[in-house]
Amino acid sequence: MTDAGQQTRDRLLEATVAVIIGRGWGGVTTRIVAERAGVRPGLVHYHFASVDELRRAAVLATFDREIGPFLRLVDTMSPRHIVEVVVAASLGRFAPDTEVGILLYECMPATTRDGELRSGLQALLERFRHAIAARIRACHPEPQGDPDVLAEVIAAQIDGLQLHLLVERDLDLMVHLEPLLQLLGPEHSTEDGT
Repeated sequence: MTDAGQQTRDRLLEATVAVIIGRGWGGVTTRIVAERAGVRPGLVHYHFASVDELRRAAVLATFDREIGPFLRLVDTMSPRHIVEVVVAASLGRFAPDTEVGILLYECMPATTRDGELRSGLQALLERFRHAIAARIRACHPEPQGDPDVLAEVIAAQIDGLQLHLLVERDLDLMVHLEPLLQLLGPEHSTEDGT
């Protein structure tokens, strides 16, 4: 793909995210996305075989970008600090009234019908859980449980709290930190000092 073609594709993905946030999952049409991106509608079909493929690509590209900084941070943190940072991020970056939060809540119901979207989101979640499990192994020579299961519980607890934020906007997620931290048990220092 040429640089111009990649730039057009990127503009279409950005426009699609904006349309999903502004109009909802079902509000995405070729015409609206093309207009928002400032391109001819035919270019949408040139780059994407369907509106489903367009929405899927936009969501997965966005969340891949969002998870990247977290994965880099996870590699340098203790599991307890990971929990603190991720819960704090839930209060901010992924809250239901933020653009990324709206995008997340708009795309989740679509996973019941779009297996490719579900698989893509699952792969991102697995990367995140794998990174947490790796840090648990590094910081806890004798963890109180299977690090993979602990990572799943941590991720699921955070996801559950996010759902509660949809209806209880003033929920204080920070009070839920201690039970999550207790799952991890005491930390031991490692060779790298974390």
